[in-house]
Amino acid sequence: MLMLHNATVLIYLLCFPALARWLARHQRWASVLGPVVLCYAGGMLLSFSGLLQPHKVALSLSEVVVPLAIPLLLMGRNLWVEIRQTGKSLLSFGLACFSVCLVSTVCGVLFAPQLPQSWQMAGMVAGTYSGGTPNMASIGQALAVQQELFLWVQAADVVTGGLFLMLLFSVMKPLASRFLRPFDGDTEMHMDETAADWRIKEMGLGLLASVVIAASSLGASVGLTGGISVPLVMCLLTFGGLLASAWPRLNRLRGTDLTGDYLIQVFCVAIGAQLQLSTLLSGSFSILLFVAVILAGAVLLQLLLAWLLKLDVDSSLIAMSAAIYGPPFIAPVAEAIRNRSLIGPGLTLGVLGYALGTWLGLAVAYGVKSLLGV
Repeated sequence: MLMLHNATVLIYLLCFPALARWLARHQRWASVLGPVVLCYAGGMLLSFSGLLQPHKVALSLSEVVVPLAIPLLLMGRNLWVEIRQTGKSLLSFGLACFSVCLVSTVCGVLFAPQLPQSWQMAGMVAGTYSGGTPNMASIGQALAVQQELFLWVQAADVVTGGLFLMLLFSVMKPLASRFLRPFDGDTEMHMDETAADWRIKEMGLGLLASVVIAASSLGASVGLTGGISVPLVMCLLTFGGLLASAWPRLNRLRGTDLTGDYLIQVFCVAIGAQLQLSTLLSGSFSILLFVAVILAGAVLLQLLLAWLLKLDVDSSLIAMSAAIYGPPFIAPVAEAIRNRSLIGPGLTLGVLGYALGTWLGLAVAYGVKSLLGV
């Protein structure tokens, strides 16, 4: 019975993106939302319906599809041209990290009367929103955060981060475009999905190459660190994709980016399916408010600085996504803002965030602790 249940969940997670893509092409309301938003909502619908328990299957699937998707997204593109555009986003990424560290420090001090562990929380949130979720775990261990507090902060991050992700997928670009400059360059926003582009043999070869790159990255991580280091694996996956993009036999394969897109949309369904109402409602409201204020304040401060420095909207949003969510969400956000040329630079910034986030979070934590005198 368990095998039938898991198989049903797996089929739903793997097939829902096909439905979402069909709806986006044939229904006006769905085309406005886009496949990414539909996939995220489809996962949440499965989780909140209570008909199935998809969480374990979704977690396992989400851990598999991203390492396969990243090389596929990179190998069929002229990444050596796109990476040179990172410089346009690097300043925006610096502003994102600066904003979240500053706002986290201020909130850590202001919330101290209500939350005695605010200095620890400020460090975890600063590290998470300057480098992605993996940094929260490493900072929590380094600061000896109690398990209950860690789970509450993590649940608050799921709520606030999930809500903001929906904004990124939908209205964030139209709103930010009102005061930020438009992107200057080729966005490669149109992707032809005619039957001619879906070359099964070429897609299969690309997927096989992606499996080799992912397996090599995992093996190298185990050999170098004795375990699976997420930042190192992401770095190796990106490097492997870059090497593949320089190999003519791989970068000429058609349909690899479409395959990678589909896997990323499977990932979005799986992420939505992992959200549990019981976990989200069990935490402290003060902690939820603390995390929400930091995220909102950091986003607003970064956009203000981007406006003052006359930065473009697409680079600002990709850098923001790289800092808050890390590499896994770069492709969905790039698709949502219709600028696929920033996938390569965004992945590079996301890996940089993995490397810097832990150190920035620890610096914020000990800075707030020093200011509070605790």
